[in-house]
Amino acid sequence: MRGNGRPGAFATVEFKLKASEVDLLARSRDRALFCYVYNSRADALTDAYETPFICFWLDGELLAKVRDGGAFFRKEGEPKLTLACQLRKPAHEYGHWYALVVDKDGNKVEGGYLGAVGGEGYPADDEADHYSVGGYLAHARSC
Repeated sequence: MRGNGRPGAFATVEFKLKASEVDLLARSRDRALFCYVYNSRADALTDAYETPFICFWLDGELLAKVRDGGAFFRKEGEPKLTLACQLRKPAHEYGHWYALVVDKDGNKVEGGYLGAVGGEGYPADDEADHYSVGGYLAHARSC
């Protein structure tokens, strides 16, 4: 994880994928990329000290949308594509953290707001629960 100096951003995490992996995952809604982020300071993002990682998912349909919106980019000298996500906290202390899919400049990609973790009233751009396996299964079964 790395900070990026953007207001509200706790960290930016990057995931590396081959172009063929992105193409394979983006073929249908019933495929998904699950992203796990180890966090030695679990309380910084969640209230669960016993859980030293956070996770979220993007289904194939969303991957295709954010890919078309410029989410995947290549860093100089690297063969794999980079998918960057900002982990953020709202301005108020009691708010839940959330993730944004961002482009190489750190700007939100269309459809890239993944909703708030456990935060009622702050749904993702696609209305799905991106922070649990149950949320993914419900989303995949709603086709």
